[in-house]
Amino acid sequence: MKPPPTSGLRHVALHARRFEATLAFYRDLLGMRVEWRPDADNAYLTSGVDNLAIHRTEGPVAAAGQRLDHIGFVLETAADVDRWHDYLAAHGVALDAPPRTHRDGARSFYCKDPEGATVQFIHHPPLAGTVRAAPGDAAAGDKVRPIRSDREGKAVAQTAIEEGKAAPLFTLPDADGNKVALKDLRGRHVVVYFYPRDDTPGCTKEACGFRDLWGAVKDAGAAVLGISPDSEASHRKFRDKYALPFTLLSDPERKVMARYGAFGEKTMYGRKTQGVIRSTVLIGPDGKVVKHWRRVVKAADHPQKVLEALQQG
Repeated sequence: MKPPPTSGLRHVALHARRFEATLAFYRDLLGMRVEWRPDADNAYLTSGVDNLAIHRTEGPVAAAGQRLDHIGFVLETAADVDRWHDYLAAHGVALDAPPRTHRDGARSFYCKDPEGATVQFIHHPPLAGTVRAAPGDAAAGDKVRPIRSDREGKAVAQTAIEEGKAAPLFTLPDADGNKVALKDLRGRHVVVYFYPRDDTPGCTKEACGFRDLWGAVKDAGAAVLGISPDSEASHRKFRDKYALPFTLLSDPERKVMARYGAFGEKTMYGRKTQGVIRSTVLIGPDGKVVKHWRRVVKAADHPQKVLEALQQG
């Protein structure tokens, strides 16, 4: 069976011997925004609906005047990457290597076209055109909305999170690989908090804050779900290191985060970037959103504010 169609040709990667001049051209002259700068030799830019990679090179390129490294097709999910890999392999296409997950959470593989050009098939979370719910997870009347662009061309996830409205349902694996479904917690308050990464300073303070208030949180009859893109193994290490008594869930594709408005543009150290937005949603026993902290600034103080909201009923 043929896999789902791609989301189009929206990714290009360039080799650049004049790296800084090339970066300045696309960033300063053409107005593209730097999405990720992992090191001094690589930069990833976007106009909101595409992705350009620039890689510094010191040696000769494949052909005179040619600076193209590869072209890429964007896929909706990480699972689609694996499906396309198997599909192309079955049709005799030359594949460079099996799919792999990158440092920024993207997943991809490379193949060669008939002329030998390198083609990448990639799931890159900020470029996913829609956020799909897992089967059976769409709440009544809850539409999964596409990502749109604002007037400046930046990608903006349209979130359905509104106080007084039903919280989007989801199912994610916990630190031990068990599936946890929000619908199974109906009848009690649920604190869903999103954080960027296990065992980093702010995330550790926030997690330990919920841990230290755990007795009062339990007395309020609430469950706590911490969600990040980290793996199940990372969650186990984080949980055990700090004796966290609540559930940590893994969302490596950022699908649930996107539905809850917890993934998108944010500012770090004065620079705008795409990533996980530290935020929290308090859900009532009826499954409706009681309170939404859209951006948590002080991670260490936040658990106390959540507890106060719980105790107010």
